[in-house]
Amino acid sequence: MRHAPACLAAALVLIACAAGCTKVVSAGGGAGYLNPKTIPGVLRYTDATEIHGLNPLIETEAANVRIDQMVMAYLFRWDKESRPVPELATEVPTQQNGGISKDGLTIIYHLRPGVAWSDGAPFTAKDVLFSYHAVMNPSNNVPGRDGWDLIVKAEAPDPYTVRFTLKEPYAPFLVTFFSTGGANPCILPAHLLAKYHDLNDVPYNAKPVGIGPFMVAQWKRGQEVRLVANPRYWRGSPKLKEVDDVIIPNTNTAQAELQSGDIDLWLDVPSNNVPQISGISRIVMLNLPSKTWDHADFNTGHSVVADPRVRLAIEYAWPRREISQKVSHGLNRLQESFVSSSLAWAYRNLPFREHSLERARSLLDAAGWKIHADGLRYKDGRPMVVNFAATAGSPSFDSALVLAAQELKRVGVGLNVQHYAADLYFAPYQNNGILNRGRFDMTAFAWGGQPDPDPSSFFACGQIPPGGQNDTHYCNKEVDALLRDAKRRYGHARRGADYRRIQELIERDVPLFIEDFRIDHFAVSKDLQHYDPADDTPFDDMMNVTI
Repeated sequence: MRHAPACLAAALVLIACAAGCTKVVSAGGGAGYLNPKTIPGVLRYTDATEIHGLNPLIETEAANVRIDQMVMAYLFRWDKESRPVPELATEVPTQQNGGISKDGLTIIYHLRPGVAWSDGAPFTAKDVLFSYHAVMNPSNNVPGRDGWDLIVKAEAPDPYTVRFTLKEPYAPFLVTFFSTGGANPCILPAHLLAKYHDLNDVPYNAKPVGIGPFMVAQWKRGQEVRLVANPRYWRGSPKLKEVDDVIIPNTNTAQAELQSGDIDLWLDVPSNNVPQISGISRIVMLNLPSKTWDHADFNTGHSVVADPRVRLAIEYAWPRREISQKVSHGLNRLQESFVSSSLAWAYRNLPFREHSLERARSLLDAAGWKIHADGLRYKDGRPMVVNFAATAGSPSFDSALVLAAQELKRVGVGLNVQHYAADLYFAPYQNNGILNRGRFDMTAFAWGGQPDPDPSSFFACGQIPPGGQNDTHYCNKEVDALLRDAKRRYGHARRGADYRRIQELIERDVPLFIEDFRIDHFAVSKDLQHYDPADDTPFDDMMNVTI
C-alpha cells in the first residue's frame, strides 16, 4: 500500500477540509473513564489523511486500506507474527494438504459456508470468480495485476470451492490473492456489481457492502467515515458498536483534538509530535517497528538523473542521518536495504551509505557535470536542477526537504520542489496522476509493508505505469529474471538468494534509495482496551476491542 511521505520519516500527507471536521459529541464518558469525552462503544480515530473512495480495487492508499480491513471481504487476515489467519477460506492451501498441486500450478481454496454479505446476500465462489475478473478487466483502473496475470483459469467446481490454474508457480499468492496484507484487492459482491462495465465510478465506491466486522454507515467527504457493527458478520458482533475515521486537516489540529479528548486513537503520529503527546497522562504511545519504508525515487527516464552516478551522488549528498535526528527525533530505523530487517529475506550485511559530500562531488565530476560561477553544475549547457514532486501539507516533510536542498546546493545541485494535492499526486495513470505519469525527476513517499517481500510491483519492467506501480521506470533484465525465479519458488532458501542479489543490483543502480524504515507511533487513549495492532494490518483484529 502507498503511504504519503512522512517527513521522509514519519509525517503524513495532510489534506485540508472544511472547518468543524471533528464530530461534535453531546455526551461523554462517565465514572471509570479517564477522558470525560469518551463515548462508550464508539472508537474515534484519525490518521490525518483524506479518503478518496472506498473500493480497494481502485484505491490503495493506507487510509483506505485500514477501513477495508474492518469492512471488506478477504480470504485471509494476518496476525502479529505475519502468519495467515483463515477468514473466508477455511484453511491455508499448502502442498502438504493438497491445496497446492505438486507442480505448484494449481491452488485450491475451500470457502467458508453460511457466510452472508452485510446486506444479507449469501457469499459463494461466484463472488471470488467475479472479483478475479474485476481485477483483470482492462477497463478497471487497478494499480497493477502482478501475479493475477499468471492465472490462466479460474473456476468453481462447487459453490464453496475455487480453483486457480497458473501459468507458473507463484509463491506470493497467499498475500496477493484477496488477503489483507498490503494493498491487495478484496472480494467484491457479484450480486451488486456484475451489471457494470467497469467499477471506476459506481455508487458502491462510496458505500460498499462487505463481510467484515463493521460496515459503512456514512461517508461525509472531507469530514469522516462512520462504520457501525455488522450484525451479520460470521464471527459474531464486535464489542464496539461504532468506529469513526475522523478526517482532520493537519497534525497540529490532530494533536489538539487528541489533547481535548475528541479522538481516541491517532495512527501514524509524526515523530516530531511524539514528545508532546507522550506527556498527555491519559494517552499511551505505542511505538511499533514497521515494514513500511520511506524512499526517495528517481525517474530514471529523465535525462538529469538518467546516469546512475548522478543518482548515487544525490544519495550520498542526502543527509539521511541528520533528517532522522533533527526531523524524526531518531524515531526510525536507518538501513540501506528495501527489505525489512524483521524478515528472513533481509540483506543484513548491506552497508549503510553515510552522508559524504566528497563522494557526491567526485561522482558528479565523473559524470561530466561541472561547477559554474553561479554554484550550479552544468552539462551540455543544461543546469543541474532536479524537479522534486512532493505532496502538500506536511511541515515535517518540508523540513526534511529544506535540509536536503541545503546539502545538494553544496555539491552544485539545485532542488526545485513542486507541491501537489495528494489526490492528484496519487491519482491513477488514467487520471493523469503525477506519480503514475512520471512528472518528476525525484519524488518521495512510502511503501506499506506486507508479509511477503516480493518487490515486483516497484522494480519489474512490466510494472512501469500504466502496467503497474514502478514509478522509477527502472528496467533491468537481470532483476526481472530474479524476480520471476523468486516468485516460482515456494521454499524460502532459493527465494532468499534471489532477493539478496536483487538488493545488490538496486544498490548498484540506485533507481531509489531508502530514507528509513518507520517506527509506527500510535497515540491510544487509556480508555481504549484490547487494541493490539499488527505492523502490517492495524485493524485486522478488532473483535474484542472496547472503549
